[in-house]
Amino acid sequence: MSDEKQQRLTAWWAAIFLCVLGLCLTFLARDESVVELAADLLGCRTREPVPVKLASQPTQPSINCSLPIGQSVFPGSCELLQNVCLDQGTVILYGPQYRPANGNGPPIDLPTLEPVGRQKTFYLQYWHRDNIHMKQGLPPLKVRPASATEARQYLAEPSFSSCTVPVVFYQHNSFNFAHTLRDNAARFYSALKETAWEQHAKVVLMTGGGLPISAMNLALWQPLSNMSVDSMADFSVRLPDEQIGRRPPGRAQPPTFEGVEKRCFQTMFVCLHDIATANWQLHAYGQQVVRYYGGQKLGRTVPEAGPPGQQKSAGVPPPESILRQLGKVPIVPASASTRGEGGRNGSEPSGEEEQILQIVFQKRAGEDRQLVNAADLVKACNTWRFSAPSGARVRALCWELELSSLEVGIAAAQQADIFVGAHGANIANAWLMRPGSSVVELTMFGFDDNPPHMHLAYRNSLDKDTQVQFWKLLLCDRNGSWTPGTREKHELAAGKSGDPSWPKYRNLIVRWQSLRTVLEAVVETGGDMLQYRQRWAVGRWWWLSGANQAAVYGGPQREMTCTKALREGLVD
Repeated sequence: MSDEKQQRLTAWWAAIFLCVLGLCLTFLARDESVVELAADLLGCRTREPVPVKLASQPTQPSINCSLPIGQSVFPGSCELLQNVCLDQGTVILYGPQYRPANGNGPPIDLPTLEPVGRQKTFYLQYWHRDNIHMKQGLPPLKVRPASATEARQYLAEPSFSSCTVPVVFYQHNSFNFAHTLRDNAARFYSALKETAWEQHAKVVLMTGGGLPISAMNLALWQPLSNMSVDSMADFSVRLPDEQIGRRPPGRAQPPTFEGVEKRCFQTMFVCLHDIATANWQLHAYGQQVVRYYGGQKLGRTVPEAGPPGQQKSAGVPPPESILRQLGKVPIVPASASTRGEGGRNGSEPSGEEEQILQIVFQKRAGEDRQLVNAADLVKACNTWRFSAPSGARVRALCWELELSSLEVGIAAAQQADIFVGAHGANIANAWLMRPGSSVVELTMFGFDDNPPHMHLAYRNSLDKDTQVQFWKLLLCDRNGSWTPGTREKHELAAGKSGDPSWPKYRNLIVRWQSLRTVLEAVVETGGDMLQYRQRWAVGRWWWLSGANQAAVYGGPQREMTCTKALREGLVD
């Protein structure tokens, strides 16, 4: 073979080798840009690169929805935006009204999406520490017009979803269980119930600094929606183009109504302040949370919430509190009815059977707002006997319990007929109780000078459909009804005096005689909401407890305080 032929053969084998190498790079790289670069460098491209097949699920076909957006309370309380995309915490506006018609210049009439007042609150807990930055706050939601150089194809040529309506909500005091339940999630739930397109609303919560939604917040918000509840930071993460329109793997709830990843929407709302609703459905929202987490069956799965000694035998409680049975004809044991011992033909009750009220004394976590004489109160409560107006005889099964988690709170609320606890976030567990139940809120000495001490009971009164009754006992014995909280104790030792924040954290000492007065009123009302609202109207739902005398009614104006009552001689 001549040298020339040998050189041609060598060049031919070299070309084959380089093309095979290119195909190998194609297989290994799995990236179109790398493949094209390799082909160009090797000089053996013969056709367009073979597209890489993705392992994810196929793109779902698009669907269209015609939603009556105006049939909702959201347009009256929140900012309406149309034809938007979300990208890295920013709302991109595609409407032509935001761009100058001719020439260069700044955008026109961009909406200002800044929260007002308490909606700005957000606490930052420091890394590896227990301390917090209480002034972290929530920033305005960033907006900009669409650009000619968007970073993704789905932003450059958006397909706006008509079936998912994101509602971005600025919470206030989202660190607090009661505020989250009462002022944020329950109010949003009420708005959804007054919205014709409830199932299409996507809950998006604002958080500070791109942080995730806290576990407590998510637990209270997720029951509102079949879609995942996401932070704005998470719901606006920039995705690869191929993930848009695909189902995300490993998620318990779908991210959108369509069930696939979306970033662009025909309609979106941003709620910068409280939402105005026709009704504030606190108890209905609480029952929604209960159903979401297993309802009355939680008494079995969380036995530690039950009474001591009976935790393993906890059954499913009836759907309503036993209090509602007390206003009816007394129940007779089946054995008595079959023997005819109840009266004519055995059809009339004897009134001898005792009905058992389950009363849970809430124990707070931490050192403050503790019920100092809880053991004595539980002991007295377990020996208490009373007769309802119907003739039904009542005794109590009482125990103290720390509501250490939402699950424990639900399990306890579904077993208890009556909660007794110090003013604070724990009292909000009352909205997780069965219809006809009651909560007795104890107010620390001196804290009643602050109007917020009435907020829980008053908010419940605004719920037209609530089936839980709030009762209140103010502790007015200036010497014997309290001990200082942790900070008050330390600051008193350091010589400080008169801090108005001290009373909120004081510990409580409650006279059994005063608490018994409240419990008797609860039994006499029998879970009847009409009777309770009549009591509310005349101020016979709350009391002031002095040192020795019987507790006195607070009155209809909700303005009486221990300071006034002591000055006027109403309590000793």
